[in-house]
Parts: sequence; structure tokens; C-alpha cells
Amino acid sequence: MKTVLFVGINARYTHTNLAIRYLRNIAELVNETDSHRLLEFQINDPIQHIVYTIVLQKPDVILFSVYIWNRNILEFILPDIHALLPEAQILLGGPEIYGSNAWFMTKFPYITSCLEGYGETAIKLIAQKRWENIPQYVEKLPNWDPHDFLTSGIAYRLDEKDMLSHRYLYYESSRGCPFNCAYCLSSNKSQHFIEKPIEIVSNEIKSLLQFEPMLIKFVDRSFNAHPERARKIWKHLAQTYRSSSVRFHFEIMPSMLTEDDITLLETLPQHLFQFEIGIQSIHARTRKLIHRAGIWEHEREMLKLLAERVSIPLHVDMIVGLPQESSTDIAETFDALMDLAVEHVQVGFLKVLPGTEIFLKKHEYGIVSMLSAPYEVYTTATLSLEEKMKWKQIT
Repeated sequence: MKTVLFVGINARYTHTNLAIRYLRNIAELVNETDSHRLLEFQINDPIQHIVYTIVLQKPDVILFSVYIWNRNILEFILPDIHALLPEAQILLGGPEIYGSNAWFMTKFPYITSCLEGYGETAIKLIAQKRWENIPQYVEKLPNWDPHDFLTSGIAYRLDEKDMLSHRYLYYESSRGCPFNCAYCLSSNKSQHFIEKPIEIVSNEIKSLLQFEPMLIKFVDRSFNAHPERARKIWKHLAQTYRSSSVRFHFEIMPSMLTEDDITLLETLPQHLFQFEIGIQSIHARTRKLIHRAGIWEHEREMLKLLAERVSIPLHVDMIVGLPQESSTDIAETFDALMDLAVEHVQVGFLKVLPGTEIFLKKHEYGIVSMLSAPYEVYTTATLSLEEKMKWKQIT
């Protein structure tokens, strides 16, 4: 019997790793012989603690979920883990593998495989073969089967209930994104956009409520990409969980909001929903460059209605460092968002992620950014380092 570890290193204690749970579940479904275990850490844990905990499990296979917040830690611990467990197979997957798999395989030649893309189908096949003869790259495995996502159920198990107390629970009602923003990995051509039917969503949310969560965070990149579907789900949640203490978090596209949404949302109690809304820039020329959908004038009217008529907490995002934007352009976006009088305006900074269009065009735009995670922009052809640092002081 092999021991297989699914390892997540989270940004903070309240977070949980959705990906390793999905993969653990599908591995157990097709392979009842081997032992499949979860290990979760947070980025503030001592390096030696992470290494000791993994090594003392004596795993035969270790799968790491690689994100922007934990990549540097993983690069630090991989040599030590390999030195202590030279026979263990190490697999890497996650957003940080997009566009970087060859780099990882060169930097760490003892890595068994880098899995680029949605992992359920790949892990199902590998687990069925009892973790033997694993290909180096996911391209040698079959294409992702959407059925694996649609039938995955919730990622969490009831035997984890005590461990999940006071943590966020994450839920995917859709995967991928129908939009193609140049800075986002979800616009990668290898991604697929698929939505779960509303009936499945309703049943799976009911299952999640068994864990008595304080927050269920929908991780859909654009929850209201299809407004009618979003309204039906919102209406179901409002009717079913109005009196509960749980809160639902959604990331929504303001360009897809309508008066029908406002009419529904203004009937809800304040505690039930919270919205994260990406504006990024109010300038049409910038949006065209980065393929950001929507017209600011419409979004502004919808956001004003939300702020005036709806009691839902609103978190609105903007990005500093977008192509061809000056500090004056950025200030115009900032002022416009502040005028909305929402609960929170977040000033974020462009991350030039490998595998994105903006990464490929960074020289064209005069972008200089960090060469390692988190890949934050330093300067652009139209934004100096001094100007960028002034915006840093605002945050």
C-alpha cells in the first residue's frame, strides 16, 4: 500500500485548500488500495515544521498545490524533502504551474510530474494505475472530462468538521471564465468554462451547511456571467437561508448587473451576501487593451443603485499598473470608485503572471515586474517607480 499526501500551504489559517480535497476525493473513488491523506499548512508556519511533518508521514507520493502565495516556500523546501525522501514521487499542480512547468522540471529535475490544467481527470487516471508510470507532463494524459467536475460533489467531508471550525469554506458552482482579461490565468485557452446546473448547486450548498460555516465563498471567477442563472441561485439562497448565520461571498461582473438584480437584492438581509466587484479601470482604452468586458457608465449606475438600495457589503477592486495608464488615469479611477461610497475600495497592483497575455506583451507595454512570485509590477512605460510607490502608500 502506498501513502499519498495531498499538501496545501494556505495564505492564512482561516483558508482551506479546495483543490487538494477534490483530488483526494477522486483518487479515493478509483483507488481503495492506497492511503490518501491531506496535509495543510499556512505560509507563516516554520519551514522545518513543514518539512518534518511531511517527511515523518513517510509518503511514497507527494502532491503539492502551487499558488502565488506559496511558490517561494515550495521552491525552498523541495530540495530538503527530496534529500530526506529520495524515492518519493513529487507532483506539482496549480495556477503557478501554468507557463512554468518546464522551468520547474529543469530547476528540480527530481520532480516526477507537473500537472498543468484541471487536475481531476489526470489524477483519476494516475490513481487508477496506483501511482505508477506517471508521465512528466499533463499533455500526455487525456483531456479534461467535464463530467469529473459536474459529479465531484462538495470537496469537504464530515470527518473534517471539527478541523474546519471557524474557517472559510470554498465552493465552485462554475469553473473557468467566459471572459478573457489579459492579466488573468482563467482566460488561458487551456481552460474550459462550465457551470453546474442549479439543482446540483442547491443540493451541494445544503450539504455544505452541515459544517456550520461562517462564510461560504463562491470561487467562481464571474458568478453572474449568466445573469438569469445567478438570480435563480441568489433567490434560492435567500429563500432557504435568510434566517441562518452563514454569509455567501460572490465575485461578480458589474457589467452583467441589471435592474432585475437590484430589485431582488434589495429584499435581502444585510448579513446574507457580500460582493467582490472588479472594476480595474474606468477607462475604455485600457479595457480594450486588456480585453476587460463592460462599459464604465453602465457599471457606475448599477453600483450606485447597489450602494443606495441594497444592504449588501460591497468590496470594489481597481488595479495600478495596467498598460498605458498614467498616475493621472489611475487617480481618475480611484476618485470614481470613492464617489460610489461603498464599504471598501481595494487598490491592487498588476501581477504579471506567467502564462497570461500580459506576460507575453510586457516588453511591448514597457512593463518591468518582479521575476518571481508575486510578480508585482514595478514600472510601466507610463508609470514611474516613484508614482507607483505613492500608490503603495495609499494601501
